[in-house]
Amino acid sequence: MGIAQIDSVADPTDVTPALLSELLQCKVTSCQFNALGKGVMSNVQLLTVCYDGHDSGSRNVGRLPTQFIAKFKKPEIPLPDLFSVEGAFYRLSESISESHLSADTYREYHELADTSVATTADEPQIPLSFRIVKAVATGPSWLMLELIPPTEIDTFEVHEGCPPNVLDDLVIRLACMHAFFWIHDHDASESIKETSQQKKLAFIFKNHSRYLSSSPGTGHTLPIDSRQDQFLPSWPAVRERLTRYIKSDDLHRMDNIAHLTATDCRIQKCATRVTQRKYTMVHGDFHIGNILFPKAGQTAVHGCEESCIPWLVDWSMVGLGNPLIDLVFFLVVGANDIHIHQEDASITSKHLERILRLYYNSLNDRKLTEFSTTEPENLSTQQSLLLSWDEFVSMFRECLLNQFIILVCYDSLCRDMADAFPCDEKDVYHDHFDRVNVRCVRMLLSDHGWTENMLN
Repeated sequence: MGIAQIDSVADPTDVTPALLSELLQCKVTSCQFNALGKGVMSNVQLLTVCYDGHDSGSRNVGRLPTQFIAKFKKPEIPLPDLFSVEGAFYRLSESISESHLSADTYREYHELADTSVATTADEPQIPLSFRIVKAVATGPSWLMLELIPPTEIDTFEVHEGCPPNVLDDLVIRLACMHAFFWIHDHDASESIKETSQQKKLAFIFKNHSRYLSSSPGTGHTLPIDSRQDQFLPSWPAVRERLTRYIKSDDLHRMDNIAHLTATDCRIQKCATRVTQRKYTMVHGDFHIGNILFPKAGQTAVHGCEESCIPWLVDWSMVGLGNPLIDLVFFLVVGANDIHIHQEDASITSKHLERILRLYYNSLNDRKLTEFSTTEPENLSTQQSLLLSWDEFVSMFRECLLNQFIILVCYDSLCRDMADAFPCDEKDVYHDHFDRVNVRCVRMLLSDHGWTENMLN
């Protein structure tokens, strides 16, 4: 049963037993929605269905799932393409088996690359950094997804940040994902037998990327003109909240950085440099709240067996782009160790250096085609690198500054979102947004942050 495209659904009241009966190919007698309250960008609901056990024409009812996840568009979120992008991603992932490229995908590769070599059934397995949930139905305003039973997973709220014991593993997995979907320059007409499994998959992804986000990343769709207009006027309010966390000398440095950023077209230069590096698949909203871990005690945290692999969810901002967008966002939104050591810039630099080295070495380690959870050794200078260290650090600085600009511009909207939560949760999310800004500022003030000549 493939993914259904249902354009008529806008909210839970549009999902009827008749519609579900058609989707699930079994008579549904009733359905019920319960808000989960986990979505910041969307309305996430638990959908429970009841089947007619006497429907002789249906499939075995006992084997059908009774609960699903349903996501609906929030009218107050000004991002119209979230659901169409995520739906397109699930359709792309459906065409690619989790372990092998499907025959249809190979045929598409042959057609696009103008090759004529027959598809072989004994292709090498595709290594998985993350598992992807299956979609039942998609539409411009909703998604219906399989439910991973809560008893089988551990989850964390975005405001909790990333637990220290999984941070390294997630950095390695992110680098592995980026490396595997890397768009290599190669002759499209070369023999398919001479093209690695990775290159085939990256080729297909690049071709399908036109259906995904053209500006992957949370907040990256904000027009450059709007950033220029909003950034400096928004900075004083952000700065005021930072005074509780950042020393006055560092705040003065940030005042200087903010004013320099707003001059000489640096906002435009920064955005352009970030967006022009379309190297690989970018998740766009990579944080701890979008990762589901196999239940502790059932599987090891570090492992390459499928039962050990976490799920990565919420692909509404995925696209072809700059991989450092994901890494910067992950660190800014949830790297708690950077926040803990906020009083000492040298300690922040030390922690950041270690994480950057871990990601960089993992990205460039050729053995990651067989996913490894062991931190790579220093790479040989003769090894073919996806990025040089200098280019990597330059890209990180640019993505970090770009993220800072976006955070400042969207801070007012984030505060409105926090105020929309129930009274007992408002302070939690205001504190979360404060810590996000603090982490971003700490990294900008570190050895791998702002430099006056970075955009010259």
